[in-house]
Amino acid sequence: MNNKEGLLTDVGSPFRKAWEKYECLVEQFVGSKTKRV
Repeated sequence: MNNKEGLLTDVGSPFRKAWEKYECLVEQFVGSKTKRV
């Protein structure tokens, strides 16, 4: 982990958690649309 990522994790951990949830939802949505496995 580089310094920039460490800083993001420390300062924006709630944001990071929300972003991870959002990414997961997007992956599920895109996956269902494109039927990718």
